[in-house]
Amino acid sequence: MASQRKIDEANEHIRQAEKSLKTGLLKWKPDYDVAADEYNKAGVAFRIAKEYEKSVECFLKCAENYKLNRSWFHAAKAMEAAVQPMKEMGLLKKVPEFIEQAAVLYQQHGSPEAAIATLEKCSKFMENTHPDLAILLLNKAVDIVMIEDSSRQGIEYLNRLARLMVKHQFYDDATDAIRREIILNQKEESFQAIGRLAVVLVLVQLARADYVAAEKAFKEWGNYCEPSEIQTLEMLLQGFDDEDPDLARRALSSPFIRHMDVEFSIMARDLPLPSGLSTAPKASVIENAVASYKSPNAPPGEVSVLMSFPVVKKTLTLFFFLPLHRRVVGAFQVRMTLKKVDCVSGVPPMSSQLYKISLCISQRILLISPRIVHCENLPGKLSLKSPHLSFNMVCILIF
Repeated sequence: MASQRKIDEANEHIRQAEKSLKTGLLKWKPDYDVAADEYNKAGVAFRIAKEYEKSVECFLKCAENYKLNRSWFHAAKAMEAAVQPMKEMGLLKKVPEFIEQAAVLYQQHGSPEAAIATLEKCSKFMENTHPDLAILLLNKAVDIVMIEDSSRQGIEYLNRLARLMVKHQFYDDATDAIRREIILNQKEESFQAIGRLAVVLVLVQLARADYVAAEKAFKEWGNYCEPSEIQTLEMLLQGFDDEDPDLARRALSSPFIRHMDVEFSIMARDLPLPSGLSTAPKASVIENAVASYKSPNAPPGEVSVLMSFPVVKKTLTLFFFLPLHRRVVGAFQVRMTLKKVDCVSGVPPMSSQLYKISLCISQRILLISPRIVHCENLPGKLSLKSPHLSFNMVCILIF
């Protein structure tokens, strides 16, 4: 019932507005001011009655009549009033168009502060749903501030713009905003602020995964930083250069980084760290392996030499870098030494096994091509039972 009453009231205002625009024998000029006022009242009534489309239409007609009457300020207010029913309809993508027109009308009237406030207010309520449009509106506000040549206000709005861009991960645009803010701080001789912005710029470049640009930014603006900030940035860049995630993490946990603006602190917390250098997996240990054979005829003072597979591999690698005649002598020495051990121990099962090992070692030593890494045929652990063998194998390693 109340809605219908408001609709009837709005229609009556529309009739009065159309009547004021008519001309006749005694009325030669339309009354734009009265028509705009009536359309404004009709728009408010339709908005209360939740007839949002008609409300927007009335506010736009109101703005047009104020323009015809050259009342720029009131026309801007009418354009701004049309935003509320558009929000109720969910047409947020069309809001920036109306707000930009309102800002232009405020500038024509000579009220840039009202234009900046309108753009900023609209940017705030669009931030969560349409961050790209919110950034666009705030950027327009920054442009108006720069036209007015207000450096301090420009620094404030550029800082808001940079934080908004970083919050929604528009890092490419954020670098431009930060650089513009640095230039304005240079004009104002705010050197301490430039140092803090240099830290932010390095972090943003690292968030873009551009280490070269981050290092360039540090070299360009790092002389404005405090000693603690310089030390932290050097540690951070060194961590990324050396692929050391622990060093980079230690730098990012610095107190002054954690106490920056919330958006910058969150960006530093979520910064992707370097992956680090890959290390070779450890050799697997064979469970329940059989113990090495020990001859019952071996003397009590015998020394047992345990040679693991990596040691054999290293030995063969050393032989590979020796001249060919030295490899031949070494191979012969290994083969004759193993035969000697076989004769001393007097254990037939071990003699055949050791002799096969000697053949394998000597053949690998005599190889010309670097295929010595393929030694899968060697056992995982060799037990060689002779002090003479220990001495000879050490001599071979040194040789």
